[in-house]
Amino acid sequence: YDETNKAPVGRVIARLFNSQFNKLVDTQITDSGGKYYFMAGDAKYYVTYEHKAYHPQKTGIIDLAGKDAEVITVDVNLKKN
Repeated sequence: YDETNKAPVGRVIARLFNSQFNKLVDTQITDSGGKYYFMAGDAKYYVTYEHKAYHPQKTGIIDLAGKDAEVITVDVNLKKN
């Protein structure tokens, strides 16, 4: 969502990475409501976000080690360029 007005941001590129190997696992584009999700499990991950009108963002580590498939969704506030 947009940091200033809390509006959802569509067409953001969200990329899921395995944190141990810094390997790209999956890529999603947010819908008009700013929604996306990844299915992942049994590892540690982080997510990056890119949009041409906003500064890139990166999450902290999402620890799913020892878990079966889980849905990853993270709310992120994006700052305009």
